[in-house]
Amino acid sequence: MVSSAMPGSHVPDPTGEPRLNVEPDRLHLVLGPTELDIVVDALRSVGNIELAEHFDAVLRQFSQRPSR
Repeated sequence: MVSSAMPGSHVPDPTGEPRLNVEPDRLHLVLGPTELDIVVDALRSVGNIELAEHFDAVLRQFSQRPSR
């Protein structure tokens, strides 16, 4: 199951309404390397080369980090 947003770390709202760690004009995603690779391939397939290259650079940086 994938939740729609990650809850932020904050003091609970006394009204009981959950506050999400999401800005109105931004979407925050948490992806693993395989998922990001799939996104890169999809972007290339639809011709969005610039964004694909940007995400591919992020993926390369991730893969160069030492293992934990």
